[in-house]
Amino acid sequence: MPAWGIDYLAFSAHKIYAPFDCCALVVRKGLLRFNSTEMESIIASGNENPGGIAALGKALMLLQRIGMAIIMKEEKALTRWLSMRPSAGKKKPG
Repeated sequence: MPAWGIDYLAFSAHKIYAPFDCCALVVRKGLLRFNSTEMESIIASGNENPGGIAALGKALMLLQRIGMAIIMKEEKALTRWLSMRPSAGKKKPG
């Protein structure tokens, strides 16, 4: 992250084909400083999602195995196919 000048990185797992309800916030080391009371409140405020974390890890492994070039090619083909279909129940413009 420092090499790219990134201080904070937030993302949602469903953007990489993992289930909803899992996300991550990655912060450059040293940016966040909490005292022990604040840290206890932060830890108590939420629950970990072990299933979502495992699914996110698996999705990342599969993306790496398949390769982004193939995924982008398939997404473009799917988008092209969907754009050529007439919308159900809607009239064509014009």
